[in-house]
Amino acid sequence: MTTRLNLGQMFMTGFDGMTVAADHPVVEAIVREQVGGVILFDRNVDGTGQNIQSPGQLRELTAALQEFADIPLLIGVDQEGGRVCRLKEKDGFPATVSAKRLGAQPDVTATRRQAERMAATPATASI
Repeated sequence: MTTRLNLGQMFMTGFDGMTVAADHPVVEAIVREQVGGVILFDRNVDGTGQNIQSPGQLRELTAALQEFADIPLLIGVDQEGGRVCRLKEKDGFPATVSAKRLGAQPDVTATRRQAERMAATPATASI
């Protein structure tokens, strides 16, 4: 790997939009700068722009992003359950349990099941 490629792979970027095409700024970063990943949000901090609308749209977006990458992208979503929930039940994603609620129960197996369920959400959510 070149120094430029190694450097690009250390970066993860956010962007506006629920779809991407070859002329989208994040695609330029993926293609030209070889960024290592992207992070997706249901809305930006200022309340404008978003990346997540529904399970089907999310699948299409992540597939499109990967198509532009020479090296598979790390795609992240800040999805902790409870108040920090970017994949919302109202948008067609499975309900989540907060870390506080999981921590209050003594059942480690239930916590593990919930974590595995959240980790698999994009692949298992209904369209």
